[in-house]
Amino acid sequence: MTMELMDKPGHRAGWVLPSGLEKLASLLHPGVPPAETLLREHTLYPLFRPFLPDFAAASLRTHFLGSSVRGIAATCGLLPYGISARWNRAVCLACLNEDAKSGQFHWRTSHLVPGIAMCPIHSEPLYTYCTTCASGFRESLSAWLPSTRCACGGNLTPVHVLRTAEERTAESRIAQMAGQILTDPSFEVLGHDQILLAVANRAKEFGHGGPRGVMRLQKLLAQRIGQDTLDAHQICTGRRTAFRAAVAGQQLFRNPVQNIILISGLFGSLNNFIDAARNPNPAKLEPSLYRDVSGKVVRRRLGRPDSYAKWDRMSAIELAEMRTQSRCQALEAIRTGTTLTRSVFGRTPGACSVAYKFLLRFDREWLDKVFPPRPFTSRGTSRFDTERAQLDRSLAAHVYARRDTLLHAAAPFRLTKRRLLQGHSLTSARRATLDMLTNTQRALDECVESSPAWSIRRASLLLEHAFSLSPNAPFDRNITPANLSPTQLKRLYRKIQKWCEGRAST
Repeated sequence: MTMELMDKPGHRAGWVLPSGLEKLASLLHPGVPPAETLLREHTLYPLFRPFLPDFAAASLRTHFLGSSVRGIAATCGLLPYGISARWNRAVCLACLNEDAKSGQFHWRTSHLVPGIAMCPIHSEPLYTYCTTCASGFRESLSAWLPSTRCACGGNLTPVHVLRTAEERTAESRIAQMAGQILTDPSFEVLGHDQILLAVANRAKEFGHGGPRGVMRLQKLLAQRIGQDTLDAHQICTGRRTAFRAAVAGQQLFRNPVQNIILISGLFGSLNNFIDAARNPNPAKLEPSLYRDVSGKVVRRRLGRPDSYAKWDRMSAIELAEMRTQSRCQALEAIRTGTTLTRSVFGRTPGACSVAYKFLLRFDREWLDKVFPPRPFTSRGTSRFDTERAQLDRSLAAHVYARRDTLLHAAAPFRLTKRRLLQGHSLTSARRATLDMLTNTQRALDECVESSPAWSIRRASLLLEHAFSLSPNAPFDRNITPANLSPTQLKRLYRKIQKWCEGRAST
């Protein structure tokens, strides 16, 4: 049945991100729950889905129910280092004692979450294989069933060594929240945008804005979660990290455990977070005050709100309504102001400034018609402009000449930017960069060869070379490499290359 399910012999089904549940349900007894029930109640899909965008959640659902999707582990934030290094099957000794009384041992979904170190039911450490089997004896790992001993008979080892009481408390709270997400249907109805908005509003309540705001949030999470736990789960709070993107309302972590830690630090419990996500209230702070974690009131100035992030999260209907309001605001400003210009409209505080920013980002064509931009006035041609124009023309001609030379070369090469610019220098014009040379940029856009185009041309050249060696080469003359998929193209190239190497050796 495994061979029929996986379409290849010896392939073990994944236990964190399994695939083919619909086929599995059709092969088993009719009394087995359908694929949709297996997905909701016996996999980690309810834990991953709320924190993923719609397109990623659709890919994950396709992976679980149908055929496997390539790169789905990275899409879910499970990378082969850091927090995902704890990607091991684990057991709780207290849960095993309860199973021993009933005589039925089974795996628990909440114990298989990568990154969880405690049992969400008993708050006891989770254990996995012994040190020897964890080093790479895959036969022992595949045969291991829930037991108080390893498959080889050795002692089990903790999933993660917790040295302090703070770490144990934090890991226990994280495990309990993960278990609650897997079993609570109220969390399943929350979407990615709702969670992102709730986290951003909560971060604003704590005064997030600029580097100092990030430092305050770091101090808050370190007090509530513990710095050791943050480091263990790789939640970096620097200036350009996923943490800053999450609290700014731009993008959540892909890994669910990292999001759970962020929610635990900001809201304290999952119930508080669910209430905040269902009833979002934008943060309303006094501009000159900020209450620190310790309770001390500190004078500060809040940063300007991130309007672009708010607009990017809007739906198509909300964007259309906002576009209509902004256009009406612009037309009203034109009607009331006789000498109104584009710059004055953008600098007018209030609704005019907001409408100008929105139209500049989402309706630039209409804004240019209503408020034409100021035409560029040339200050005359300088020596630098003349040298740059001459360099632009010569370099563009050099790019086209290099393309013709490389296309007719004996040894085929991919047309890259470096090869096309080889043999020419920008030092002939002072302070000239490639971004200033419009003709050269246009020539590079036309001549630079993409990776798929290079694969097609390389296969075509190799096919012509094979028929030049022998007219009776075992290949189809009517084959068109451009109509092949990347996998078929790679197989064809390897097949022709192998035949040509054997032909040359004989």
